[in-house]
Amino acid sequence: MRTIFTGLAFAASIFSTLAAVGPAAAETANIWVRADGSNFMPRIVDAFNKGHENQIKLDIIPNAEIIPKYGAAAAGGTAPDALSLDLIYTPSFAAAGQLEDITDWAKSLPYFASLSPAHVKTGTYKGRIYGLPFSADSSVLIWNKKLFKQAGLDPEKGPTNWAEIEAYAEKVNALGGDTKGFYFSGNCGGCNIFTFTPLIWASGGDILTEDGSKATLDSPQLRGAIDLYRS
Repeated sequence: MRTIFTGLAFAASIFSTLAAVGPAAAETANIWVRADGSNFMPRIVDAFNKGHENQIKLDIIPNAEIIPKYGAAAAGGTAPDALSLDLIYTPSFAAAGQLEDITDWAKSLPYFASLSPAHVKTGTYKGRIYGLPFSADSSVLIWNKKLFKQAGLDPEKGPTNWAEIEAYAEKVNALGGDTKGFYFSGNCGGCNIFTFTPLIWASGGDILTEDGSKATLDSPQLRGAIDLYRS
């Protein structure tokens, strides 16, 4: 089977489908999950396997390996029944015929209307659904209250704009030693898109036009975010 899931809803649906199959026709479904899902999926799979004749075989794949590994498996006819895949790769694999069209099945789910619309849209290619939400992350700015207090800042009040981020960071940095006032992952494309672009969105900017057809990389908000990082 050539299937992708980008959501826990899909996993739950696979479990429900297997649970409905009688013991005489016991089956095992193979699911690949990226390493960042290893903190919760093993527990879900273990709980299911303990109570059902049908089983789930779970493989945890390092994030950097799952794309080439799945590509090779799909080409060789040994693809898993489902996998958690970075949603940006859905169009490429769908266009190559390496994902299963699950449109009718997905829409028949009683909770389909409750799924995250943005994730469902990203799992859709040319009007057909190839993936459903698996897990969602949030980009947040975290401040160290202990360091804020040591630097004479209000530990209960985080920065609300770029100027405050820079000003507070300078005060924390002034504590000296190995203490630094600000940190971000530099040599990491995924980290940058996940932690840098929210700075642009939070300031009212974007990196693409609304229809996604053109880049807006010359906006004041993007320049401001880059200036913040450079500083």
